[in-house]
Amino acid sequence: MSLEDFRKYLSLEKKYAVHTVTAYLRDLQQFELYCAEEHEEEDLRDLPYSVIRSWIIQLVEGGLSNRSINRKVASLKSYYKYLMRSGHIESNPLAGHKPLKASKKVEVPFSVQEMQQLLERWPAENSFEGLRDKLVVEMLYTSGMRRAELIGLKTSDLDLAEGTVRVLGKRNKERIIPLAGSLQPLIREYMAIRNEHFDGSENPFFFLTESGNKLYET
Repeated sequence: MSLEDFRKYLSLEKKYAVHTVTAYLRDLQQFELYCAEEHEEEDLRDLPYSVIRSWIIQLVEGGLSNRSINRKVASLKSYYKYLMRSGHIESNPLAGHKPLKASKKVEVPFSVQEMQQLLERWPAENSFEGLRDKLVVEMLYTSGMRRAELIGLKTSDLDLAEGTVRVLGKRNKERIIPLAGSLQPLIREYMAIRNEHFDGSENPFFFLTESGNKLYET
């Protein structure tokens, strides 16, 4: 089924403006190209959700905002709804999809394999910021702590001898979280480069900005 039929549906039945129809078709053509290049799939009708999810992950990793990604997925969702109404498919692969939250950069859950691939491709991890950011991502992923809890960590909260970290959560509730074995070498690397980068700094917070201040939420 060609996208031309969908274009006519949007223009003639839905009465969408020309620029809206153009945006929908552009999103679908981008997805169609991705399917052909990455999955050798040219027919969008029988795609599993996993293919759509991998496309979303690629968009996230490419730095596209969650708002823009949600718009593209909305175009795709409308297309699949149209295919159902016209009898070309029996189920919508996006029926259970939840939009990404606009306030956060990454809301797509990563599999173990995807996370390993992301960390293996991490750029400039031998620099202070590169090593810090890699540790932030891996610590969030392996510990399950909240972003605010991680930002609030102090150097004294980590006990590498015991392999634990003390976290102060909501309502000042304290809990002890075991550190993944893979984290310890990365933590030691970060602490070494942190001490070298901020020689003599007395800032108690574990994660610092390039200027030596406490990290902040964005």
